[in-house]
Amino acid sequence: MAPLKNTSVLIVEDCPDTALSTALMLNLWGIRSVIAYDGKSALQQVENERPDVILLDLWLPDMSGVQVVQKLRQRQVLREVALVVLSGSATAKDHAELRKIGRHKHLTKPVEPDALHSVLTTYLQEIGPMDPPSLAQILTDLNAAADVLEAFENRALQMERNWNFHGWRYELIPWGVRFIHRDGDKNETEVFATLSTPTSVVAKTRGARAASHYFAETALEIE
Repeated sequence: MAPLKNTSVLIVEDCPDTALSTALMLNLWGIRSVIAYDGKSALQQVENERPDVILLDLWLPDMSGVQVVQKLRQRQVLREVALVVLSGSATAKDHAELRKIGRHKHLTKPVEPDALHSVLTTYLQEIGPMDPPSLAQILTDLNAAADVLEAFENRALQMERNWNFHGWRYELIPWGVRFIHRDGDKNETEVFATLSTPTSVVAKTRGARAASHYFAETALEIE
């Protein structure tokens, strides 16, 4: 198999033998890896390393994989990190736990190298960040906005739909959702999905009046 590009993976696994063998396999593919043996260490390593992918065991000594994911969502980390859930069994309880986590890729241990390589290749495809006009064309109503919010913290769903929310954050407002994009020059653009109107895009400029932040009556309007 051809090596993958030089990226980083966080392996969250409490069994040292399994963790080390996985790290060695990733190294053969040109992937740098870091190991965390419990949930607390995993959360710290995510902050320190900002990995491209997390390989997460469901059952850890200090907390469950579900609890790790919930804490990552609170920090709004999963929009930029792909999550692959690993478990040693596929029981009804496993599937119930996976439903709590969301639509992330699930591999059963021991993981087949070909299966892991295929998943990583899919996740590490180059998809450029979505620009404001592109998001505005998707957000035709609040139902569409709900679909986007679901994908915001689910990298697997983003990859499935060819979406990349790097540089984006969102705020819930009384009449809808406001998405805020910051580009490399730290310029911000707001995209609104509202109850009463279709989507609008507002480019914020230094010294702009509050009145210039409006809701468009057309499907897409850029100031």
